[in-house]
Amino acid sequence: MNLSRRPQLFSNRKSGLVKKYDESIRNREVLPDAGDKMYPRGYRSRFHQVPSKASRFGLGETRDTLISKWKSYSTPARLYIARNQRSLVAKSRDLLINNEYGRGFLRQLLQNILGENGIRFQGVSRRKDGALDRDVNEAIEDAWMDWGNSMHCDLAEVDNFVDIQQEMITSLGTDGEFFCRMYEDKSKYGLRLQALDGQRCSPIETQKYQNTREDAIYNGILFDRATMKPIAYLFSGEHTNDNYYDDASHRYDRIPAEDIVHGFLKERTGQKRGLPVAHAALNRNYSLDKYEEAALENARVGAAKAGFLKWREGFAPPGTDEIDEDITIDPRTFTELPPGLELDAWDPAYPDNEYPEFVRSMLRAMATGMGVGYHDLANDFGDVNFSSLRQSSLNTRENWKVMQEWFIRKFMWKVYRRWLPIQLRNGNIRVGRRTLTLMDLKKCLDVSWTGRRWDWVDPKTEAIANTEKIRMFLTSPSAVIRELGGDPIEVWTQWAEDYQQMIELGIPEEFIRDAMTSRIQQVDTGEEDEQTPNSKKRISGK
Repeated sequence: MNLSRRPQLFSNRKSGLVKKYDESIRNREVLPDAGDKMYPRGYRSRFHQVPSKASRFGLGETRDTLISKWKSYSTPARLYIARNQRSLVAKSRDLLINNEYGRGFLRQLLQNILGENGIRFQGVSRRKDGALDRDVNEAIEDAWMDWGNSMHCDLAEVDNFVDIQQEMITSLGTDGEFFCRMYEDKSKYGLRLQALDGQRCSPIETQKYQNTREDAIYNGILFDRATMKPIAYLFSGEHTNDNYYDDASHRYDRIPAEDIVHGFLKERTGQKRGLPVAHAALNRNYSLDKYEEAALENARVGAAKAGFLKWREGFAPPGTDEIDEDITIDPRTFTELPPGLELDAWDPAYPDNEYPEFVRSMLRAMATGMGVGYHDLANDFGDVNFSSLRQSSLNTRENWKVMQEWFIRKFMWKVYRRWLPIQLRNGNIRVGRRTLTLMDLKKCLDVSWTGRRWDWVDPKTEAIANTEKIRMFLTSPSAVIRELGGDPIEVWTQWAEDYQQMIELGIPEEFIRDAMTSRIQQVDTGEEDEQTPNSKKRISGK
């Protein structure tokens, strides 16, 4: 069979518009947003004779009438970010600054991811016999804590390390990403940090400034084409106008990728930049804000208890219909009516009973989109009980733990891995008379990070449950202490110090042991008490 004589379905000839479109796709240029018209006119018409699956299966009417406005195409993540990130970030910043619920959401991010002391650092390196090397761990922790002061860690010497962590989380909440630059200098610890505004790295910048075939620029970041590993970040500097974010000058400071800590929540494969955490709730929050504004205006009008004056038939003076008269609505105001006028009462019944339930419904959807609990976001605890509150708290806390671990991976570990070799190279970590060197790098990388933890709804019940778990070997005291946000070594050190101080003050050792092991019991002494008859406290060593 001669295949060359088979009729061709499509012509190989292309119009100038189609050629131009193909060239733009081949050159990876960002085209203007065309809405649902993803293809130039004439390009898609060649496929119109091919029936769609929806039509063949009888779903054409459903598709056209019910979900016709639902997007039926998808764009690459980098293209979506180039088109939408600027506007989404602007809306998110306005929400989290000027809206009450937005401010509450940002406050929850800071309180639950970082807490009052930020992410806690603890060295867990061990000796050859497997025991914890307390001297090395304490030396690393002391150096890390000293570097965390504002005079050492901040390039401007204004914020300490906890402040910088809070700035990163704030940027994550508003912009959906954070940027932190690491500077190596000749200061005591040789490393300083600087928070950068993510909108200075233009998400619109793409291929226009590509110089080689090996490199590609996507969303303001220079990548290696083969591995898609970041090479450099393009930030607009002080030479641009500070009154707005400039995407037209194309003058950027090229910062090596190894000097930038860039963190964002990746939601799609191939995503290079972040989107605001609350972007799914932006439209609903805006609608709620406008609804409350309209409800407030209606309530103010309804509270004024106004009315209209209506002429009785035959009393209206000539030309009354053409007169435009402004009527001022003031509360507690009574006006004398001239002859021929009667009052037509107007009493708007607003706000009505639907208002509270509508607000709750909107806030529930917003809380789901933001990843927080409804009761915490709305500050509404009127319809909760112990079981529902505990379950809601468990779900929300698991989400906060996920966010804590993500922040530890994306920020804390990257800063520490850059900080530690510099300290070992400069000899800033000393254990007694010995100075740790780069030979100890692997050992010093054994550290742990702990985020804040929360008290339970019923602490007594949880404490009893933890005691039973320890007794049944289902957990350990160290695990319970870490779950509460503490450091087991610090807790046991404090116990030892307290015990030694009580011995030095002359407190009987038997009393100390019984008190520390909770062996104080209530026994019958034969004397009645007003509140608890036949009960007195005594120390029992049994």
